[in-house]
Amino acid sequence: MAKQKATTRRKQDYPDRYKIHLQGGKEGLVEATSKMDIQEFRVFATMLTMVLPDDEDFTEYEIRVQDIIKLFGLNKDGRYYEIIRDASQRMMDRKFVIYEDKGGKEYRTTIHLIDETSVPTDENNQNHIRLKFNPKLKPYLLQLKREYLTIDVRNLIHIQSPYSIKLYMILKHQQNLGNQKVKYTVERLRQMLAVEDDEYPMYGNFKQKVILKAVGDIEKHTDLTILKIEEIKVGRAVGMINFHIEAKEQQKHLEIQKTKANAKRVLKTGDGTEKTLIEDANAEIEDANFEELPVVKNPDEVFIERIYEQVKNYKITQSTVEKWVREIPKEQIESGVNHVLAILKSGKTIKNIGGYLNQMVTTVNLFNLNEQIEAEAKVQLAKKNQQEVKQKKKDQAYLRQEQDKLLNELSEVQKNFILDVVQNEKQLFADILAQLKAEAQSEKPNPMNEIAWEGYQTASKGNESKEALLQYLKEGSFIFYGFVAEYIEKRFPEEYGKIKAQFQKRADSLGMKI
Repeated sequence: MAKQKATTRRKQDYPDRYKIHLQGGKEGLVEATSKMDIQEFRVFATMLTMVLPDDEDFTEYEIRVQDIIKLFGLNKDGRYYEIIRDASQRMMDRKFVIYEDKGGKEYRTTIHLIDETSVPTDENNQNHIRLKFNPKLKPYLLQLKREYLTIDVRNLIHIQSPYSIKLYMILKHQQNLGNQKVKYTVERLRQMLAVEDDEYPMYGNFKQKVILKAVGDIEKHTDLTILKIEEIKVGRAVGMINFHIEAKEQQKHLEIQKTKANAKRVLKTGDGTEKTLIEDANAEIEDANFEELPVVKNPDEVFIERIYEQVKNYKITQSTVEKWVREIPKEQIESGVNHVLAILKSGKTIKNIGGYLNQMVTTVNLFNLNEQIEAEAKVQLAKKNQQEVKQKKKDQAYLRQEQDKLLNELSEVQKNFILDVVQNEKQLFADILAQLKAEAQSEKPNPMNEIAWEGYQTASKGNESKEALLQYLKEGSFIFYGFVAEYIEKRFPEEYGKIKAQFQKRADSLGMKI
């Protein structure tokens, strides 16, 4: 086997290569964590179509703008060079995260995707880019022998969501292995799809925005059908998703073609080959085993009709939509239209809807506008939540401060009442000391009462007078004061009740009981 020479390989020399191959399995690229936007994926997939089965090493891959436009059925647009060039630059930061077994232990291995990018400095020559794969990806892309995924990129030309593309590759690989039911935990799906922790944190949002969107894209545009998804709960929450999958009987997106100039019929022979016939009343079909497949409109016609239906009520003509499609990328048109329709749906007034539609559609920055709006909304929501948390903490701190203030004031009023009543009631001090002594010297005394009596005896040196009691109340232990306060409250319940009543209204407003 001849070793691949280290020369530049040009996509234009391999225009009809649509198949790509990646290593599958948990330790392969199919299930590796990787995050690319749609433009980056198109560059990556175009590079993969240039990897040949007998390659032993990577080479430098040259891709022209028209190569990607042709491969993915895009509209010609002078701005695509900048878009693709910028995507190739971003790919320098893209990586695959693979969880693999090394010596019986699991390791998290990170491999960068691109080793080198080159763009012409001469402005007159800026119609292509050159890229090199990271050599560490060789085991995952070259000389693949087992459990690898092979797909035709034409299955993906109408899909705009990277999440949908990634899920298609994961499920297609499982279907190729013969699996009709594929089960993953929600955590594992988020990991493989590179959904960040702060992206769609609630399962309901993750299901709607990622899983169901991907299922719809896969069912509509690819050779795979998802019969149903089954949610498996772990406790009260959904913990796993079981996908029921199978291949479609007819791969319409690959077998059916039609042009505006002349209607064609695509016929498939019994041995699986295809034959295209121009519509002719006198045409003869030589092979009785031909199976006539249905004729469909080309993707541009379908797209124009769909967009026109959305905007025709706002003084936008079909010829205007056709002009958009000739001059502007479909993603940009879709984002601009969706943006305006979302504003109208929210109830806001737009004075000149048709003019605003044209302005939004022709604005280059509106690529992925919905994602940008959603991201900005998330940031604003996060700020609002952060402010609410701060305010809540501030409110709680203020509440605790006011509660402590009320308790201190109540304690001060109660203490003054206790000192006054002991001072003015002649026998009260003697009754208090007699009660404390009796309880402290009983057969089964309360330990707290023992401590209170011993403390008083020590501090007063055995002097059981009113002055000694008052002095110890002011300066003595909290335990002694507590006994006296409880005694006074039982002795003068009505007076104590009036004191509490003074503070009860404030206590209620602070959510506390006295």
